[in-house]
Amino acid sequence: MNKSWRIIILFVLVMVLILSFTACNSGDGANEGDENGMKAQEETAKSFVTDLVNENYEEVYNNYDYSEEMKNAVSVDFYRQIMEQLNSTLGSFKGIEKTNRAAQGGYDIIVVTCEFENNNINMNVVFNQENKIGGFNISNPEDTDNIGSEDRPDNVEEYEVVIGNSAWELPGTLTLPKGTDKVPVVVLVHGSGPNDRDETIGPNKPFRDIAWGLAAEGIGVLRYDKRTNVHMERMQSMMEEITVKEEVIEDVMDAVHLLQDHERIDGENIYVLGHSMGGYLLPKIGMQNEEVSGFIILAGSTRPMEDLIVEQVEYIAYLDGELSKEEEAQIASLNEARQNIKNLDEDSNPGAQNLMGINAKYWLDLKNYNPTEVAQEIDRPILVLQGERDYQVTMVDFQNWKKALENKEKVDFKSFPNLNHIFIEGEGKSTPQEYSVKGNVSEEVIDYISRWIKGQN
Repeated sequence: MNKSWRIIILFVLVMVLILSFTACNSGDGANEGDENGMKAQEETAKSFVTDLVNENYEEVYNNYDYSEEMKNAVSVDFYRQIMEQLNSTLGSFKGIEKTNRAAQGGYDIIVVTCEFENNNINMNVVFNQENKIGGFNISNPEDTDNIGSEDRPDNVEEYEVVIGNSAWELPGTLTLPKGTDKVPVVVLVHGSGPNDRDETIGPNKPFRDIAWGLAAEGIGVLRYDKRTNVHMERMQSMMEEITVKEEVIEDVMDAVHLLQDHERIDGENIYVLGHSMGGYLLPKIGMQNEEVSGFIILAGSTRPMEDLIVEQVEYIAYLDGELSKEEEAQIASLNEARQNIKNLDEDSNPGAQNLMGINAKYWLDLKNYNPTEVAQEIDRPILVLQGERDYQVTMVDFQNWKKALENKEKVDFKSFPNLNHIFIEGEGKSTPQEYSVKGNVSEEVIDYISRWIKGQN
């Protein structure tokens, strides 16, 4: 089995903010209109990618002008791991096919499409307003087979909305059953990383699947682009101060308040669904918002985030039954960082580079947070769903939820034998590679959520 796409699927939060730009919308970037500057960016990006694919890792790390945040987040080993993952999945590098330009939030993005033996990928090099490299990520080229809005169910309609105040406005989509008013509604809360409103990963859009599926059964859904997706530059400037409050919770509160006053929504039937990290945070959200009628946890973790990160890396490393020296070194480094995190207190700060790329304040904010203990204090309905093939948040977490909550009233549990972390069906042992295979959230999951919500009324 291939050890692939590790950087995409790790349960890493703030570090991914620096490295990932998931929705590169066209617009005015830092150097639009400056032909020489644009050409220089393109040449730098192509040189950067060429050094990377030729395994010149020291040159990639030392010979390019990075923003301070980016320099602290990457390393020679980081780039080596990227190419090991790509080569194991895509085969040998063949050449650069083309380059394109995009822009987002004041950043210029040079999209370098690379041809490999088995497939093409985009390597996206991000430049800040000072023309320094401020981000880098890997994505699939445009998937022309993706479902479009024309395939939305006939009995479903969608409206663009804006979440939050003027400082942190987020674009979103309200999906409603056609011709109905005063419907129950679900707010979708993302997993880790700067997700878009569909929680896109490869060709898959699990949040869109859920929105269309529930709306077709008479339940509204609100989904929106995450703050770390829309306001990357501002969030990056706050890297040392960010906690889950700024990353997630404030925007969930704003989403709920928006729906309470909407003429087509039943303000007494607002539910919040959290996936992965979103599920992990639902008890914290629930304790801060009494207006929410109930909570739906999809693959919500229960254990410390630093433990899950190590567990995931070990799982992927052992998929082929072997452990290379590089993998041993990576695991040892992560274990050292994990211990640094567990030893953190208000007087210590070894730096984000020694804390899995995440600032100390973020870790300290979560240090004593136990979601199952907090959930015991919530007196509203809770539904916990889990894919049994999920290796990111496993059946260990599902059993932790059950043990903590099974004696409470209005709590339900359901696991699905053939589903993975994004609740798409598969066979055998789950691997990162299956996220690049197009699928849809199981209809059984959507039907179960729908019947549960309707059963609360």
